[in-house]
Parts: sequence; structure tokens; C-alpha cells
Amino acid sequence: RHIRSGMTSSRTPPAEEKLHERLKELGCLYTIAQLAGKPSASLAEVLQGIVDQLPQAWQHPDCAAAQIRLDASCFRSRSPSELVLRQEAPLVVKGVTRGGVAVGYGAAAAGTCQLLDEEQRLLDEIARQVSLVIERREDVEERERLRHKLLHADRLGLIGQFAAGVAHELNEPL
Repeated sequence: RHIRSGMTSSRTPPAEEKLHERLKELGCLYTIAQLAGKPSASLAEVLQGIVDQLPQAWQHPDCAAAQIRLDASCFRSRSPSELVLRQEAPLVVKGVTRGGVAVGYGAAAAGTCQLLDEEQRLLDEIARQVSLVIERREDVEERERLRHKLLHADRLGLIGQFAAGVAHELNEPL
């Protein structure tokens, strides 16, 4: 609280409010980086963890909700499932739009809450980071699938060599 001209005010100065909002945003980005760095977590677990953290970075975290859509999957932070007042950013993975990230407020809070330009810029960056996480995870899965396929082909090649050797020995009497 600040005291001016003998009056008490509970209003935080604008500079402090902006600083507080930026700290929340940085905290959100840091948490997303930590979630993305967990190699043992599945992509679905990472996306759900991210969507659970997103409302904390918005101006009114107690009434904000978030969702991530990826292909046929949808991850939600909490109700309301219908975001009346919302901000969105697309999820573009390898040049293809595969979904989006949205944060906003339901009908009950839409009249009293507002969306900030800084929050849209944050959401755009979060969507970019989530797209990179998806791309990396899918690349790892593809690399693992190709490794298994290569091992299987190698085993088949060895079996073929073994069968050819046995056939040769059977056709050549001592």
C-alpha cells in the first residue's frame, strides 16, 4: 500500500504491475522449458503440464483457462471449456498448422477481464516453443522407429546368410 497526501491506497503503481506481469510470464516460460526437458514424460504429459501452467501467466489467473489442440487431441487446463474472451496462436510443426494454443476467460469472467497485447506476444512465443517441443519429440520417435526397423532388417539379413550357408552345406557332400 502506498501513502499519498495522507491517503492510503491499495493500488499498485503501474510500473510494479508491469514488472509483476513480466515475472509471471518468465516463470511460465521457465516451467515450460522444464517440462519440455523431461525425457521420461510422454508428449501428452508435457502438453497437459504446459496447458496447466498457462493460466498462471495471465493477468487474472484465477479465472483464466487454457487449451492446446494438436491434431485430434485437445488438452484443457480447467473449465470453462468454452472460452468466450480468448487469445489464440497456431501450432505450426514443420511448416504445417496442426492445431493451436488458446488462453482466455469464460462467460462469467469475460465482462470483468481484459486481454493484454503482452499476453498475445507471450502466447505467440509459447506456441512457437510448443511447436518445437512437438517437432523434437516426433523426431525422436521417428528415429527410434527407424532404428527398430534397421535392427529388424539386419536380423533378417543374418537369417538369410545363415539359411544360404546351411543350404550350401546340404548341397555339398563331404
